[in-house]
Amino acid sequence: MKHRLHQFWLYVALLVVFITPIFAQVDDLKYAEKIYLQTDADVYTTGNKIWFRAVVLLGAAHYPSNVSGVLYVDLINPGGEVVVSQLTKLNEGIGAGTIHLNPDLAAGTYQLRAYTRWSQNFKSDFIFQKPIPVFQSGNLLSSRSYRSQITQDEVTGSRSLKTLLNPEALDRLHRGKLDVFVNLDGKLDTLSIRKKEGDLYVFEYPLAADSDLLTISYLTDTGKKRYQTVALDTAKIDLQFFPEGGDLIAGISSELGFKAIGYDGLSRKTSGTVIDQNGVKLADFKSNALGMGSFRLKALSDTLSYFAKLEQQDTSSLLIPLPKVKASGSTLSVNDLGGGMQVNVFSNTFTNDTLVLQVRSRGQLLYELKEPLRDGMLSALFPVSKLPFGILEISLLDKHSTKMARRLYFNRKGQKALKLAIETEKLRYAPREKLKLQLNVTDENDNPTPAKASVLIVDKNQLGKEAESRANILSYFFLESELRGTVEQPGFYFKNDTLQAKELDKLLLTQGWASYKYDTIHASRQFLPEPELLLSGTVSAPLNKHKRIAGVKLTLMSFDEGFFVREQLSDSLGRFGFTIDALSGGYQNLLIQTSKQSGKNKDYNLYLSRPKKPSIELRQQEQFALVDTTIVKAAEQKIAKQRVLLEAAPFGGEDIALDAVLVSSYTMTPQRQEVADVYGMPDVVIAGKAIQEKEKKWSYGLYSVLLFNFPDKINIVRKNGELRAEVNFSETTLVIVDGQPVTEWSYNLIPYMPVSEIESFEIIEYAKNFSSLYQEVHPFASPLEVPVWGHVIAIYTYGGNGLFAAERPKGIIKERVQVFSEPEAFYTPKYDTQQTLHTNNPDLRSTLYWEPNLEIDESGMAEVEFYNPDNTGTMLILVEAVSPQGTLGYKILDYQLEERDDP
Repeated sequence: MKHRLHQFWLYVALLVVFITPIFAQVDDLKYAEKIYLQTDADVYTTGNKIWFRAVVLLGAAHYPSNVSGVLYVDLINPGGEVVVSQLTKLNEGIGAGTIHLNPDLAAGTYQLRAYTRWSQNFKSDFIFQKPIPVFQSGNLLSSRSYRSQITQDEVTGSRSLKTLLNPEALDRLHRGKLDVFVNLDGKLDTLSIRKKEGDLYVFEYPLAADSDLLTISYLTDTGKKRYQTVALDTAKIDLQFFPEGGDLIAGISSELGFKAIGYDGLSRKTSGTVIDQNGVKLADFKSNALGMGSFRLKALSDTLSYFAKLEQQDTSSLLIPLPKVKASGSTLSVNDLGGGMQVNVFSNTFTNDTLVLQVRSRGQLLYELKEPLRDGMLSALFPVSKLPFGILEISLLDKHSTKMARRLYFNRKGQKALKLAIETEKLRYAPREKLKLQLNVTDENDNPTPAKASVLIVDKNQLGKEAESRANILSYFFLESELRGTVEQPGFYFKNDTLQAKELDKLLLTQGWASYKYDTIHASRQFLPEPELLLSGTVSAPLNKHKRIAGVKLTLMSFDEGFFVREQLSDSLGRFGFTIDALSGGYQNLLIQTSKQSGKNKDYNLYLSRPKKPSIELRQQEQFALVDTTIVKAAEQKIAKQRVLLEAAPFGGEDIALDAVLVSSYTMTPQRQEVADVYGMPDVVIAGKAIQEKEKKWSYGLYSVLLFNFPDKINIVRKNGELRAEVNFSETTLVIVDGQPVTEWSYNLIPYMPVSEIESFEIIEYAKNFSSLYQEVHPFASPLEVPVWGHVIAIYTYGGNGLFAAERPKGIIKERVQVFSEPEAFYTPKYDTQQTLHTNNPDLRSTLYWEPNLEIDESGMAEVEFYNPDNTGTMLILVEAVSPQGTLGYKILDYQLEERDDP
């Protein structure tokens, strides 16, 4: 082998192969959209807002996408339920939005998800997802619903876990026992517990001596879910090994990458030695701060076993086996020669066979070399200046095009980055002092260039100790968007305008070993592009929903924002589609009128197309809800300080009188008595007069008025394309009208009951005899599907003749349709007078300034100005920019806020 290695280096000197590019056939991955959301913070408290900017680029070339004009943005709670859903309008791949965090939200790790209809063709690989820890305002550290401790019996040595559960933090309506589901190292169990300590539920469970992870989940009375993983051995480290190219081959030296992972799925710094089965030391290894590193092993034997001896905190050591050495195979290695990327192939299976080397970028084939080996060796030099900046995939294939080895390499040459210069008048300011900022944008040749930029200015404490290592536009598009899983501290690799090449190589040698998104082509054609927002659907015959009708005249009207009218005819397949790009406000009440071409109204069946949401994926490390404690501490200090200042500040205000919707007295009519005897007395009574007073010109029946005016009394939701009224959201709710149960096939008529006919709308929570009523409403339901409890809505009309007493106008359908949510304007106070400068109202903004769409013209210049808050300390200015050609830029500048000297 020594002789062969000598021959190899001779061939490197004499037979270096220079390769020219080829053109590959276009595949779907070239048009996969990458979606990035920049948020103003990494941790939030309830009652606040998430400010975000969206950038959508076409994956291969990174041009701003014109494929999609609609971005779907969801906020998903810890139980995997979408609690906020918005549509964001994209203009040349750029959009912005605001998400309000309801004060009643339960604390936990939420997920911010963004996708386009087109991106769903690529499964979850091109759906943006970011964990968002949310704490309850004023009670950050104590707002978690889990508090755990492990106890050990001094005599027997047995261990048990004791956890206090607080389901009421998730669901204020929860009562009674709590069903808890347990997964201990893959073994499942279920038990019921009751309150024991105040308002908390005590969960105790025995543990085995070698137990590692225990997952607790529970379901509240209203169907809200919560689960979290408890680490039983927080010191345990999982040390993983990644041979360069794929395998360790006997007789061939190899680079071996490694990564140390803790119980929470995050990295751990580690060190140790490598030994063989006889205890002979072969190498030392030491990771970087992110638990990654590599070491070289000389020719190994397939008859021996090898181990990593890991040094632990308690001074003990742990032996971890290395991957098994294969007797035969081929290896692939990459060396950075500055101006070129050298790819070396070693094989003890092939001697002089012709093999194939391929170089790809984001799934696109750039180079292909077919070359015979020389005594099992081959070296090729690729000119990196002609290769795109970012991750390259180098693959070794046999003559049958079977992939034998692969290596990821980050090409730091060829970058076309925007150069951003941030200038302020000074670096130290006083609270409430005006700050002027000038931004200059140039291309790689220092020429001014237009761009769209975002300017975010925050209190550094808000971002924690790793403020400069958080994700940014460069780290996302060139790194995170191409690797599966979580890249820790992604901004670290693009720090201070300097690419951390060596650290990047460690990342790609380890995490990139089997998590590259472009390794296979898996696109489907199920979802079409959505360049504009459409309200589409089909028209069918009144008595036959399967018979599509062509030539039906449809008129779409909206009265929410002025007067909006559109007309069209259904096509030969009964389809229609209205462009509603101009509508905004989150939701709009739209009226669709159907008629014959003669103009005479006629009732047709309309079926609106409802976009299907992708499945929800929750990652393991996000369930531990580990947060940079400096962020949490800073947030708590801010809340405490603000509370003190608010209590001391002399505020004025006006009392706001709420409408009285509950009747002051309750007259027991015969119908009401009959309902009360069977189902119970009502808990909520809304007088028909109160409903009628809220009716608007555009109102389209009972539910439209309830939806906008009585959300605290009843929830109006859409299920299977129809509006339904629910008590406590996901709980089963049935309706009776004038004492008569409404059967399941008539529920679509209830939303359109004329408001003028309603005498009273009443809610009976947890009604008696609910199971019997359910079977009457759903006569074909399986007995196993019948719920034990639920709620009843009792509607009484003036005529007392039941649901069919009043009819809606013929040919009129009214729908509440989701439209674009307009981004809110970020408000910053002005302190331009002595009165405002010295007002006692506290200003403790965490986000000092936010502009998601700053237009940079041809001069490459723009200015921003605002007044600082009362904060003191280090403030960060973060600027991200994208040019019309998709060139990206990122820059950070800090400045100080110091207390004023004047009184």
